[in-house]
Amino acid sequence: RSMYRAAPGNVLVAGDKEQLEFRLVTVAIDDEKWREAFLRGTDMHKLNACDFFGIPGMDQVDGFTREFSKILVYLFFYFGQAKTAHRNILKVRNPKTGERPYRSYTVDNTEKVRDRMIAAHPGLPRWWSHIDRELIKREALRTWILGRTRLFRDLVTESGVGGDDSDESGNEKYNFEIQATGGDMMGGDGCLGRAMDALPHGVYGPGLNHHGHDSLMGEFERRHEAYAREALRESMDEVRWGMPFPAKVKSGERWSDLE
Repeated sequence: RSMYRAAPGNVLVAGDKEQLEFRLVTVAIDDEKWREAFLRGTDMHKLNACDFFGIPGMDQVDGFTREFSKILVYLFFYFGQAKTAHRNILKVRNPKTGERPYRSYTVDNTEKVRDRMIAAHPGLPRWWSHIDRELIKREALRTWILGRTRLFRDLVTESGVGGDDSDESGNEKYNFEIQATGGDMMGGDGCLGRAMDALPHGVYGPGLNHHGHDSLMGEFERRHEAYAREALRESMDEVRWGMPFPAKVKSGERWSDLE
């Protein structure tokens, strides 16, 4: 990304939805603890680290443990099991020391971590069951906003719904609703459409040039940098289902400046 840069006299401006999938999962499972934490602006990954590892206060969570809890929470969102999490835990290295701080973790330890998360957020297993019931009923899942449909007929059998975290399709049945609904929000006449209206090509510079999973980026004349930043933020900020979905906007000469 350091090789990708704006032309002389221009600047790159990018916005990304803050924790888009995490917020959508919170809505899906109707989790009051996470919802209130988002509304307060709590550091969610430090909050989860306390749940995972029994840390008494968020002020005691270091940066490495925070990042590791971030990996685990997304794994567990989509029905990841203890054995899969354990394989990931054993590989983790502290980037500052090179040590493997969880090398003594067992599968039982990891199961307890997963159990603590489910106990703290009981809406998760209810949501997983809801997904399976929808598949048995319709053999398909739909996104919340545009109603885009994906068939999962290969998972539906006479005995129920197959697939688990040892099979990629098992994870897909849970993450489809979240990731594809995020796509509803970002694309089409959502964030992208609003941003294209506010920042049309050739008016304030070359215009938008990148649409990622939860991000948008464009190149604009430096004299329009302040306007482009605000227009992009306003295009991406929204509130749905009582949950704020804010965007963080950055600008710089190189794509790497925006990370």
